[in-house]
Formats: sequence, C-alpha cells, structure tokens
Amino acid sequence: MRCVVLLGLSWLWATVLLPLGSCQDNCRVQDGRPGVKGMTGRNGLNGQKGEKGEPSYFDGPNRLQGPKGDPGSKGEPGDMGMKGYPGDGGPQGPPGAPGPKGPSRGGGDIAQEKQSAFSVTLTTAESPPINTPLRFTDKIVNLNDDFVIEQRNVDQGKFVCKIPGLYYFVFHSQSMQANCLRLKRRGARDVEDTSLSFCDYNNRGLKQVVSGGQVMELSVGEKVWLEPFRGEKANADRPGQKFFIFNGFLISPTE
Repeated sequence: MRCVVLLGLSWLWATVLLPLGSCQDNCRVQDGRPGVKGMTGRNGLNGQKGEKGEPSYFDGPNRLQGPKGDPGSKGEPGDMGMKGYPGDGGPQGPPGAPGPKGPSRGGGDIAQEKQSAFSVTLTTAESPPINTPLRFTDKIVNLNDDFVIEQRNVDQGKFVCKIPGLYYFVFHSQSMQANCLRLKRRGARDVEDTSLSFCDYNNRGLKQVVSGGQVMELSVGEKVWLEPFRGEKANADRPGQKFFIFNGFLISPTE
C-alpha cells in the first residue's frame, strides 16, 4: 500500500515538472489582476535638526542693496511737541556805544513855574455831600499849589489852571455803597460842564472801585474838580471807609 502511494506521488511531480521545464522559454501565462490598494501607513518620526546654513548676502553690513526708490509723498504735519526747558543764559555781551544826546526838553530843563501836577487823597467813614466838590485832605504832590486844598477857601477841592495847555486828569474811588462820581470843569466865563460821569450801584455790599480819566485843554483860570452825585438806583449807605484819589498833570503847554 505504501509503495503504491509513493509511485503515485512520483508520477504527479513528474507530470508537473515536465511541462514547467519544457515551457520555461516558450510558454506564456496570462497576466494576473492588479492587487487591492493597501492601507495608508503611519507618519514617520521627525528627522534630526539640520546644520546651520551659510549667512545670507542680503543681511548684515555687507548686504546687497537694490537701486534707490523714488521719494515718497510728504506726510501730514505731526503734533506740536512739548515746550523744552529754558536754556542757560549766555555770557554778558560787551557794552554798546553811547547813544546820541537827546533834546533838552526834559522836566529838569523846565522851570517849576512852567510845570503843573497834583495828587490828593481823601479817606472818610461818612458819605461826602452830593453835588459838591470833594474836600480832599491829604496831598501827595501839589506843584505850585495849583490844587486848592486849604479849608475855608472858595475853591477848595478844585484844580485852578495857571498854565494853559493839555492836561490829563484821573480818579479812583473805593466804597461798599453806591459810588457815583463825575469830573466837572468851569470855564473862564463861569459856565460849568460835566465831562465824565461814572456810577457803581454796588448792590452786593462788597468793596468795589470806580475810576475814570480824561484829557482836557484848559485856559488860564479854568477849574476842574471831582464831585459825588446820587444815581437813579442808589442804595442806602453802608458802614465802612471810603477812599478817593484824584490826580492831574500838565502834558504840554500851549503857549
């Protein structure tokens, strides 16, 4: 039985090997079908870090530069910067050359009888009478006694012109009540004229100042004075000191 099996296998191998040996050069079998696409493999591991490359010719002090471009348009003006600190003062310069001598028209070359100026004051706690020249009691300046300050003088409180010319008069007063003053003048023909009137009704009861001034051309004998008056809205008198100052001086004689 065993011998029969061995003989059968020998015949089978001979049957298979003989055709293969004889078709090794001339026999051609049919191509097989393409296989099915396999599954995508997993990502590989990261590679090692590469070495540092050579420096670029476009960086560093020796970098290559292209041609200069066209100038751009002018931008908007920026905000003004902060003011800088004042610098140190420079050295003092040399003195300048003396100027030319001025004309001899100063006060030092004019005799006192050709000058006129006054400054008088009054401080009182009572209200001065209205429509009457203020009776100033203290004098600061009174050249040639052109301003009459003596009591029992018919012109007390008035400036009497002795030198014809242009004069400037100015007054200031401080009070806590209604304060109305006018600058008056009387001509050589004994005609009174009110030049300026100022009034402060002072309803708040605070210290307030009234002031005024004017240039006048006066002839010999004309008189100028300061006179209180009662305004239409005058309030009741309040306690407290009142202060008045009256100034005047000759600007230029007309003779």
